[in-house]
Amino acid sequence: MIKCNQCGRENEDHYKFCLGCGAPLAAQQAAAPAAEAAGWPANCPSCGAEVVVGQRFCGTCGYNVADHVVKHSGSQPAVSQPSAPAPAPAAAAAPAAPQQAPGSPTSGGAAVQPAAQASGQPSAAAPAYVVFVQPDGSPGEAFGLQMGENLIGRSVAFTTFQSDQYLSMQHAKLVLEPQGAQITDMGTPNGVFLRMNASTALQHGDEIRIGQERLRFELLDQLPPLTPAPGDGTKIIGSPRGGAWARLCRLSAHNESSIVFLLRQDEHRLGREQGDILFPDDGYVSGRHARIYREGGQAFVEDLGSSNGTFLRIRETTPLPPNALVLLGEKPYRFVRPS
Repeated sequence: MIKCNQCGRENEDHYKFCLGCGAPLAAQQAAAPAAEAAGWPANCPSCGAEVVVGQRFCGTCGYNVADHVVKHSGSQPAVSQPSAPAPAPAAAAAPAAPQQAPGSPTSGGAAVQPAAQASGQPSAAAPAYVVFVQPDGSPGEAFGLQMGENLIGRSVAFTTFQSDQYLSMQHAKLVLEPQGAQITDMGTPNGVFLRMNASTALQHGDEIRIGQERLRFELLDQLPPLTPAPGDGTKIIGSPRGGAWARLCRLSAHNESSIVFLLRQDEHRLGREQGDILFPDDGYVSGRHARIYREGGQAFVEDLGSSNGTFLRIRETTPLPPNALVLLGEKPYRFVRPS
């Protein structure tokens, strides 16, 4: 973990910017050796709280640690300068060196349109791409698509697909046509999830992904009884519902619930720091991420401007607009179709 010198937040080792304040982590790491050489204290001289090497002020009491180092060492220490928050990742451009792979038969036996063998060389003929989005938001490897049917899965000779254990051998079918594109889940356990751009109606059994959380929305009135009523008129004793109308099941594995959140109000907010349903240990969930609400008897889910988006599992063949973000297995991809 990397601890930010500006706000003290811990970040994953592969992060380039702090999740808490947006400060560049690489610059902080570069300044650390010089700060250590200047005799940077491990604890705040005023209150004794732990401080990070290069952190100008104590995060607990506000003491100016940098001034303390100057007074006691006689030299100006290297400190991490504050910076503006990192901008949201731009839409991925058409890559210069896409990998392409041969097609494989689908589960129904129909052959998927083949693509050129992976070569690491640019393919000017590719009319569209599926581009892996790296953890810092920058574009990674690109998979070139051809007109017609394209298979996505671990059986395809594309490194990013093959390295994802959560991606099925034949995971999705993407059909590219002159007037648009469509994607279909091929009956996989982990599904195909599309990022929502607007408030979206929810159905019983819909699955939502925010950060690393996989949630299933269930209407209580549509759940089968846990204990079937006997035929002799005996009533079943149970806990009162308490006004709940739906629930969110947090799935720890396919069809296994680890935690269940009851929805009793007309609106519930999800996030890492703010809301009714919190995921404080998930660094990919924004402080205020999404909301689930009901209006006129219909349930909806809406993203609240989160950094990493809110994704809904598709149930059928679904249109794929340009620049759409899609979760396939464990990894996010952007559908890029140059104009």
